[in-house]
Amino acid sequence: AWECVDTISDLESCGGCTLPLTPYTPLGTDCTAIPGVADVSCLSGSCIVHRCLPGYVCSADSSECVRQHVPFAASFVAKEWQSEDSAMKYGLEHVPLKH
Repeated sequence: AWECVDTISDLESCGGCTLPLTPYTPLGTDCTAIPGVADVSCLSGSCIVHRCLPGYVCSADSSECVRQHVPFAASFVAKEWQSEDSAMKYGLEHVPLKH
């Protein structure tokens, strides 16, 4: 069954259908599948990234999230902080495993 979508603003078929009807039909983009994206919209048939997940930054043209390069020492500290505080930050109970 076919579904009518507005490819100018649809997040999952931005700019065209993700499965085009003919080889000449523009191929759309699933904006929600952009790696590292946290907040995105489809504006005039183009994905616009508003916010990225931690560890990513918006590209200069706001079309994608780019993995942020973190020096090894800083990434180790960030991982240590994340493992201890992430559960509390999101209201989840975290009980460390006993060795």
